[in-house]
Amino acid sequence: MEPGRNVSACRTSYGVKTDEDMTFFDELYDMYHAHVYRFACALAGDARDAEDLFQETWLRAVRALPAGRETEGSDPKVWLFTIVANAHKDSLRKKRVRRRVEGARGSVGPEKCPGCGNSVATGHAFCPYCGKNLKRTCPACGKAVEGNWKACPSCGAGIDPGEVRQA
Repeated sequence: MEPGRNVSACRTSYGVKTDEDMTFFDELYDMYHAHVYRFACALAGDARDAEDLFQETWLRAVRALPAGRETEGSDPKVWLFTIVANAHKDSLRKKRVRRRVEGARGSVGPEKCPGCGNSVATGHAFCPYCGKNLKRTCPACGKAVEGNWKACPSCGAGIDPGEVRQA
């Protein structure tokens, strides 16, 4: 389903100053909204992400109306598709950074100590309750691994949670 538009919000919130700009935007939207939405769906692969991408595209388009109007000699569809592609790249970049930050922090939430069963914050080397060593090692190479990893990042060996040794 295609997201709707709120033209008056565009006019007031994003600095559309002239009726001529608004008319140009309306014409662009009427002619290309279905194409833009389909392209956003193809890039995003997920309906919710596609709707976000669709909305971001039209927000960027309305903010850049003077630039968009200057492209009258070229195909406005190309201009809009470029906005969709750039918005998608920006979204992917943000997700990649978010994953890196979350990965650096480790798992979200506490882990259970295999010795006493108490909750221990992620990243602790020892259980503060029973003193058990919480570091795990790969059975193939002996390097440190996390308990939820399926493969060792050092040697590539598959890791069965039952095989992981405590250091």
